[in-house]
Amino acid sequence: MSDSQPTRRVSPLLQLEGAVANEDESSPDYGTALHYSSPSREERALLAGQAFTDLSHCEVLQLTGPDRISWLNSLTTQKIDQIQAGESTELLLLDPNGHLQNAVGVFEDGATTWLIADSGWGQPMADFLTSMKFMMRVEVSVREDLAILGALGTAA
Repeated sequence: MSDSQPTRRVSPLLQLEGAVANEDESSPDYGTALHYSSPSREERALLAGQAFTDLSHCEVLQLTGPDRISWLNSLTTQKIDQIQAGESTELLLLDPNGHLQNAVGVFEDGATTWLIADSGWGQPMADFLTSMKFMMRVEVSVREDLAILGALGTAA
Protein backbone atom coordinates (compact mmCIF):
# COMPACT_ATOMS: atom_id res chain seq x y z
CA MET A 1 0.00 0.00 0.00
CA SER A 2 0.98 3.60 -0.37
CA ASP A 3 3.33 5.39 2.04
CA SER A 4 1.55 8.69 1.33
CA GLN A 5 -0.08 10.68 4.12
CA PRO A 6 -3.63 9.44 4.71
CA THR A 7 -6.55 11.81 4.32
CA ARG A 8 -8.39 12.74 7.51
CA ARG A 9 -12.12 12.64 8.06
CA VAL A 10 -14.07 14.93 10.39
CA SER A 11 -17.00 13.48 12.31
CA PRO A 12 -20.49 14.82 11.67
CA LEU A 13 -21.14 14.26 15.40
CA LEU A 14 -18.96 17.28 16.20
CA GLN A 15 -22.08 19.31 15.40
CA LEU A 16 -23.82 17.94 18.51
CA GLU A 17 -24.23 20.26 21.47
CA GLY A 18 -21.32 19.97 23.92
CA ALA A 19 -19.04 18.07 21.53
CA VAL A 20 -15.36 18.66 22.28
CA ALA A 21 -13.23 17.92 19.24
CA ASN A 22 -9.98 15.98 19.28
CA GLU A 23 -7.71 18.49 17.57
CA ASP A 24 -4.47 16.51 18.02
CA GLU A 25 -3.47 15.86 14.39
CA SER A 26 -1.09 13.07 15.48
CA SER A 27 -3.97 11.13 17.07
CA PRO A 28 -5.57 8.29 15.08
CA ASP A 29 -9.03 9.56 16.08
CA TYR A 30 -8.37 13.17 15.13
CA GLY A 31 -11.57 14.84 13.97
CA THR A 32 -13.89 12.99 16.34
CA ALA A 33 -15.39 14.11 19.63
CA LEU A 34 -13.37 13.42 22.75
CA HIS A 35 -16.59 13.76 24.74
CA TYR A 36 -19.91 15.63 24.79
CA SER A 37 -19.34 17.76 27.94
CA SER A 38 -19.56 15.01 30.59
CA PRO A 39 -16.84 12.38 30.08
CA SER A 40 -17.43 10.44 33.32
CA ARG A 41 -21.20 10.14 32.78
CA GLU A 42 -20.65 9.23 29.13
CA GLU A 43 -18.17 6.49 30.08
CA ARG A 44 -20.59 4.97 32.61
CA ALA A 45 -23.39 4.99 30.02
CA LEU A 46 -21.14 3.35 27.44
CA LEU A 47 -20.07 0.62 29.88
CA ALA A 48 -23.74 0.02 30.74
CA GLY A 49 -24.58 -0.44 27.05
CA GLN A 50 -26.66 2.74 27.00
CA ALA A 51 -24.47 4.88 24.75
CA PHE A 52 -22.28 4.80 21.69
CA THR A 53 -18.85 6.06 20.82
CA ASP A 54 -17.87 7.90 17.68
CA LEU A 55 -15.66 5.79 15.41
CA SER A 56 -16.34 7.84 12.29
CA HIS A 57 -12.61 8.41 11.85
CA CYS A 58 -12.52 4.80 10.63
CA GLU A 59 -13.31 4.05 7.01
CA VAL A 60 -15.74 1.53 5.54
CA LEU A 61 -15.01 -0.72 2.56
CA GLN A 62 -17.70 -2.74 0.83
CA LEU A 63 -16.86 -6.11 -0.78
CA THR A 64 -19.47 -7.70 -3.04
CA GLY A 65 -19.45 -10.63 -5.40
CA PRO A 66 -19.66 -14.41 -5.02
CA ASP A 67 -15.90 -14.90 -4.48
CA ARG A 68 -15.46 -12.19 -1.82
CA ILE A 69 -15.16 -14.46 1.24
CA SER A 70 -12.87 -17.13 -0.23
CA TRP A 71 -10.75 -14.42 -1.86
CA LEU A 72 -10.43 -12.42 1.37
CA ASN A 73 -9.67 -15.65 3.23
CA SER A 74 -6.70 -16.21 0.90
CA LEU A 75 -5.25 -12.73 1.56
CA THR A 76 -5.54 -12.54 5.34
CA THR A 77 -4.39 -14.11 8.58
CA GLN A 78 -7.90 -15.01 9.74
CA LYS A 79 -9.79 -18.07 8.55
CA ILE A 80 -13.07 -16.48 7.46
CA ASP A 81 -14.30 -18.89 4.80
CA GLN A 82 -17.00 -20.12 7.21
CA ILE A 83 -18.20 -16.68 8.36
CA GLN A 84 -21.99 -16.44 8.51
CA ALA A 85 -24.38 -13.52 8.07
CA GLY A 86 -24.43 -11.42 11.24
CA GLU A 87 -20.93 -12.46 12.35
CA SER A 88 -17.93 -10.21 12.78
CA THR A 89 -14.24 -10.75 13.35
CA GLU A 90 -10.87 -9.08 12.96
CA LEU A 91 -8.04 -9.94 10.64
CA LEU A 92 -4.65 -8.81 9.44
CA LEU A 93 -4.17 -7.95 5.80
CA LEU A 94 -0.81 -9.03 4.39
CA ASP A 95 1.03 -8.02 1.22
CA PRO A 96 2.34 -10.69 -1.19
CA ASN A 97 5.58 -10.87 0.84
CA GLY A 98 3.72 -11.57 4.09
CA HIS A 99 4.26 -8.10 5.54
CA LEU A 100 1.50 -6.61 7.65
CA GLN A 101 -0.53 -3.98 5.78
CA ASN A 102 -3.49 -3.33 8.10
CA ALA A 103 -5.52 -4.63 10.99
CA VAL A 104 -9.12 -4.73 9.80
CA GLY A 105 -12.55 -5.23 11.34
CA VAL A 106 -14.91 -7.44 9.33
CA PHE A 107 -18.69 -7.79 9.30
CA GLU A 108 -20.59 -10.17 7.03
CA ASP A 109 -24.27 -9.52 6.28
CA GLY A 110 -24.85 -12.42 3.90
CA ALA A 111 -24.65 -10.37 0.68
CA THR A 112 -21.80 -7.98 1.46
CA THR A 113 -18.61 -8.16 3.46
CA TRP A 114 -17.85 -4.89 5.24
CA LEU A 115 -14.30 -3.95 6.24
CA ILE A 116 -13.45 -1.30 8.82
CA ALA A 117 -10.11 0.37 8.11
CA ASP A 118 -8.06 2.85 10.10
CA SER A 119 -8.46 6.52 9.35
CA GLY A 120 -7.04 7.47 5.98
CA TRP A 121 -6.41 3.91 4.79
CA GLY A 122 -9.70 3.11 3.11
CA GLN A 123 -8.66 4.05 -0.41
CA PRO A 124 -5.10 2.63 -0.17
CA MET A 125 -6.61 -0.63 1.13
CA ALA A 126 -9.20 -0.66 -1.66
CA ASP A 127 -6.44 -0.07 -4.20
CA PHE A 128 -4.36 -2.92 -2.77
CA LEU A 129 -7.31 -5.31 -2.64
CA THR A 130 -8.29 -4.42 -6.19
CA SER A 131 -4.74 -5.15 -7.34
CA MET A 132 -5.05 -8.62 -5.81
CA LYS A 133 -8.37 -9.54 -7.51
CA PHE A 134 -6.98 -11.28 -10.59
CA MET A 135 -9.85 -13.42 -11.95
CA MET A 136 -11.97 -13.33 -8.80
CA ARG A 137 -15.58 -12.12 -8.94
CA VAL A 138 -15.22 -9.38 -6.34
CA GLU A 139 -15.95 -5.66 -6.31
CA VAL A 140 -14.27 -3.37 -3.79
CA SER A 141 -15.45 0.14 -2.96
CA VAL A 142 -14.87 2.75 -0.26
CA ARG A 143 -18.13 3.95 1.25
CA GLU A 144 -17.53 7.56 2.24
CA ASP A 145 -21.28 7.95 2.88
CA LEU A 146 -21.11 5.59 5.90
CA ALA A 147 -19.68 6.08 9.39
CA ILE A 148 -19.02 3.70 12.27
CA LEU A 149 -20.47 3.98 15.76
CA GLY A 150 -19.26 1.68 18.53
CA ALA A 151 -21.18 0.26 21.49
CA LEU A 152 -20.70 -2.31 24.25
CA GLY A 153 -22.96 -5.09 25.42
CA THR A 154 -26.27 -6.46 24.27
CA ALA A 155 -28.28 -3.51 25.63
CA ALA A 156 -26.60 -1.27 23.06
